[in-house]
Amino acid sequence: MELPALLPPLDSWSAADWVFGSDDDHRVQVWEDGDIFFKLSLLRPDWELFRKLAELAATHRLLWVSTRLGRPIEPVFQAIRTDMMESPAHQFCQDPKGYLLTLKDQYNLDP
Repeated sequence: MELPALLPPLDSWSAADWVFGSDDDHRVQVWEDGDIFFKLSLLRPDWELFRKLAELAATHRLLWVSTRLGRPIEPVFQAIRTDMMESPAHQFCQDPKGYLLTLKDQYNLDP
């Protein structure tokens, strides 16, 4: 399965890349030099789509670079899902007020 089967094509501002998905939700950008950028919404996670993207990455022998961990990991869905669920972005999406209160306490911030 390839990207056009997973996400619709999206107009790009550059002739040097191909974009799939939407600006408001999940988006995959493939650059001419081979870099691939994923913007996956954690506000409305589509775990089945994420599974298929992990399978696609594994098929093409790509690594998933975890922003949270600061290093690449194998594109195994469960590892990616765990990484995403433990991310600050996911925590904020699940409970914005609770996440901000945690930051307030963690950094001793005044209201």
